[in-house]
Amino acid sequence: RFVSQDPIGLVGGINLYQYGSNPLSWIDPWGLTGTYIFTDGTTYYIGKGPESRMYDSMDYRIGGRANAIQFAHMDFGDDKLGFMVEHRLMEKYNARYSPDFANSERISSPGKRLYDAADAKTQRKVNRLANKLDSKYRASKGC
Repeated sequence: RFVSQDPIGLVGGINLYQYGSNPLSWIDPWGLTGTYIFTDGTTYYIGKGPESRMYDSMDYRIGGRANAIQFAHMDFGDDKLGFMVEHRLMEKYNARYSPDFANSERISSPGKRLYDAADAKTQRKVNRLANKLDSKYRASKGC
C-alpha cells in the first residue's frame, strides 16, 4: 500500500515551468543557447536566444528582418557559453553605452559574471566563438 494515490507525483503531469534545482546547470528546454547580432544601419542590437527570437527582436527593434542589412546567429548548445559570448560581443562593441545600440545600459548580461569566473581555457574558447560570430556578422553585409 502507498501513503498517497500518486506516489511518484505524476497526477498533475509534467510541469515545464517548474524551477530547476540548480539554474546554472539545468537544461535549456526553450533553446536559448544561441547569441545573435543585427543592424539596419542605424540601430544595432546584440541578444541571446534561438534564431526565432532574433527575428522577433528584429520585428520589435528595426521593423522586421527585411530591414536588416547585417545579421548573424550562432547556437552554442550551452546556455553558459551563449551568455558569455553575448557579454564579449557587448564589450567589443560597447553595446551598453553606445547610442547606436538598442541594448540597455541598465541591463548587463549575466555572461560577465560567468566569464570572469571561468578558467583561462574557457575564456579563450568564448573569445574564439565571439570572434567567429562577429566574423559571420561582418560577412553578412548586404543581406
